Amino acid sequence: MKKISILLIFILILSMSALSFAGEKQTVLSQEDVIKLVEQYGGEVLSPSEVEELNLQVKDNEKDFKTLEEIENSINDIKNRVEKLTSTTIISETNIKVNVEDVSEKLISRTVSSSGTNTEVTTVSRTWYQLDDLDYRAQASATYEYDYVQLPGEPPIISNLRWTDVSSPEVIDLDPGYYNRITNVRNQSVSIISDTKIDHDYTIDFDYYSFFNGVWFKVADDSMNGISRYHLDDYTIY
Repeated sequence: MKKISILLIFILILSMSALSFAGEKQTVLSQEDVIKLVEQYGGEVLSPSEVEELNLQVKDNEKDFKTLEEIENSINDIKNRVEKLTSTTIISETNIKVNVEDVSEKLISRTVSSSGTNTEVTTVSRTWYQLDDLDYRAQASATYEYDYVQLPGEPPIISNLRWTDVSSPEVIDLDPGYYNRITNVRNQSVSIISDTKIDHDYTIDFDYYSFFNGVWFKVADDSMNGISRYHLDDYTIY
């Protein structure tokens, strides 16, 4: 009887080990299952040539998912982030500082007349890093003027800073290989809103890619609106 009991216990232990091993094996997802799930959410499988052309790079901390539920949660998270990104206009406010002291020194070195108007050309820009994996710079060429008066024995007095021209708006993709890619920039316009304010408006179309268990997918595509706003300001360093 004792031998039978020991034998039953041994068989039970083996059965539990087998079930445990089977459970572990079930956590290894097949690529077919992964592809089927992602395609149910509108995702598209990328070919090796497409991955190479896009220069997609797997993140260092990327790990395989153990269950389809984890992949499903990741897809929903991506779609929620994309919806948040596209549901509002991304507005940046940048002050363009003009150092009055530097301007005065330039005027002195040019031996200009005692009063007048001077013109300067500059590039205004705003760079976004990791805006949900979007890296880009919005920029434009701008011209401003100021009036000056040269008093005897004194540095020039600078006044009436104002934008006079703006052109060549650009949105430059700075992507180093992340998962969110700019595919097109449209509806670009840049204009002088007031003497001291410029608005650069644009729309960015983008694709969102993801890497699930050895397979690259395009899981979303959408567009977002942005405004880069530049305020002309002056300051003096004492």
